[in-house]
Amino acid sequence: MHTTQWLLLLTVTILLICVIAMPAAARQAPSPAGSAWELEYLNGEPLPEDAEVTLRFNEDRIVGEGPVNRYFGAYEVDGEALTFSEIVSTRIGGPPHLMEIETAYFDTLRDIRAHRIADETLQMLDDAHAPRLTFRPADPTPDLVGTEWELKLLDGERPPEDAEVTLHFNDDRVSGRAAVNQYSGSYQVDGEALIFSEIVRTEMAGPQHLMEVEEAFTEALQETRSLRVMEGRLELIDQAGETRALLGLAREDMTDYEIIDPEAPVDLAEHQLWVPMRPIAEWLGAKVEWDSETRTATAVREGKEFSADTRNNVGRGGGIEWSTNYSMLRPSGLVYVPLDALVHSLGGRVIRQPDDHVLILEIEGRRGTLTAP
Repeated sequence: MHTTQWLLLLTVTILLICVIAMPAAARQAPSPAGSAWELEYLNGEPLPEDAEVTLRFNEDRIVGEGPVNRYFGAYEVDGEALTFSEIVSTRIGGPPHLMEIETAYFDTLRDIRAHRIADETLQMLDDAHAPRLTFRPADPTPDLVGTEWELKLLDGERPPEDAEVTLHFNDDRVSGRAAVNQYSGSYQVDGEALIFSEIVRTEMAGPQHLMEVEEAFTEALQETRSLRVMEGRLELIDQAGETRALLGLAREDMTDYEIIDPEAPVDLAEHQLWVPMRPIAEWLGAKVEWDSETRTATAVREGKEFSADTRNNVGRGGGIEWSTNYSMLRPSGLVYVPLDALVHSLGGRVIRQPDDHVLILEIEGRRGTLTAP
């Protein structure tokens, strides 16, 4: 064998020995930082069509949407090893079957000890190396369309109290108020990349301190190159990685909404809100009847029905039947039911204000507010 062939064989052999000797953590799953995923299988079972679970890895934090609630937490990764901690979520109730999935998902996250990424799939495993969660890639681009934001910090400083600065995202345009003038422009977002262009303003004059805020905010928009969205806040970041503007989700103006007073406290149990059935159902326009023989309360509105069997603690509505350990019939005679299940079954919807304890109930153009615990 020629010397060149011997040298080639020796080189290949040394490389193979190095790969074999390499620690497993160094040659296994890459870090998930910056990736976004959608849950496909939970403990070996496919997720129902109406249950959507997302997971996004930031630098050292996770954020996502459960079937009902937003959640966030911390994670540590070392090669294949992966653990989650400090997992917390909002505490809004939903249909029982979705709440069960959400609880199982959060519990399973806490059991995860390893991960692997292959064939565009993220698989998470427990300490026995059994697969518990399987994710498919998700579009990392945040859904900004229809969101409206209010300026909280500009170049690290709080704007003056009389400076109203807003940012609203439409399909491909942005608009808002820049302290004095209205502005509009276009934007492009791809993953974490964000660029604003064609920013134009009306030409009204105003107090000097507000005009200075307006100029600084407009400049921040034009220099934005990326964004970070997390827990109801939006950061606009320039090319140097500096946060130029921090905005929070705008709250809805509720001054003209009806105040819904159930005359009994809203309760929080089993990860969902429970409300007195009759006053809420009647506000929604339903007729409520009580069957003393079966101890069942029934609400009917335009062919839609919701019922609470308090003898067996079973509820029905919206094509779903569920059971609970919560005692629906109170000693006072009030029947308590899950808010979301009641409202959705009767054709309404529940809107949640960001970072607030006020819920908005909507049905056929009517809106009312309900205070949550």
